Amino acid sequence: MPRLIAIAAAGATQRRLLKERKEALEASGFRLGRRIQGGTWGELFALSGSEGLFAEKEYIVVEDAIELGVLPPQNFRNVGGDGEMCVLLLVFEKVGKGVFPKEIADRIRFISEDSPPFWFDAKVSWLRSKARGSDIRLDEDAAHLLVEFMEDPEELLAEVNKIGSYSGDRKITAELVRKFSFDEGKSDMLRFVDAFCRAEWKDVLASFPAIRREDSFLPALTALHNRVRLALYMMLFQQSPEKNLSAALGAKPYQSKMAAECVKHYSKADLLFLSHSLIATSYGEKTGRGTGVAGFESAVLRVLRGYGNKKRADA
Repeated sequence: MPRLIAIAAAGATQRRLLKERKEALEASGFRLGRRIQGGTWGELFALSGSEGLFAEKEYIVVEDAIELGVLPPQNFRNVGGDGEMCVLLLVFEKVGKGVFPKEIADRIRFISEDSPPFWFDAKVSWLRSKARGSDIRLDEDAAHLLVEFMEDPEELLAEVNKIGSYSGDRKITAELVRKFSFDEGKSDMLRFVDAFCRAEWKDVLASFPAIRREDSFLPALTALHNRVRLALYMMLFQQSPEKNLSAALGAKPYQSKMAAECVKHYSKADLLFLSHSLIATSYGEKTGRGTGVAGFESAVLRVLRGYGNKKRADA
């Protein structure tokens, strides 16, 4: 009598759950007997009986198991328990109502996974919880950055596992995410924008050569302008709770956090100047009359110089 395991999920999640269950069975001494598509319950149980004649412990993967229909009463006696020598791994997108009557349901193992939350903060918490379940320490800023740039939940989980394999026992930080999760161009751009928000002028200067090597500096300009614009709104609407303002502007938590850093280090006049300069540079670049990357760097350096002068005056 075979043991039945029903996987209920769609898309990439289904493939991941199937892979995990196959690995668990193989670690317990089972080997893949065969993979079939649909069929009937009678044929399936006959097949599982014949498999046991030639192998000690085997499992059969049944794709599109919904095609089997409702498990008929005459086959209830064919369903075994956890100690059986053959496992039927049934793959559904969704287990239909009544496929497994209640008389037999407690003898079948169901494996599924709830969809991740829709809201950003809840998805961050979900991702960190998943990481903990894999013994990976993922800090909040790193989770914010991943959720901000990746929509697909399976891609998020795969990315956390990938960085976790690189980081070993270290906690995954936003810096590790920048290093391992994005291509070189995006990583350099994020490092530049974050360094500017924190007024870390050495890192800003170190980012300029990488920005120049890209086909266009406009992505870096746009990313910086988005942060500066959010910082200006924070200055203009100081009485509004930061969370409400960020939600109204469609800003993600990590963007808001960096914009708040920007507010700490620069004056409203400096940020207004930079905002106007970035808009003018972007317009000039698109019309063929701009100052190019040199004008972009010049505007950034002017604001950084203003921060340096203010810091010396306060000392």
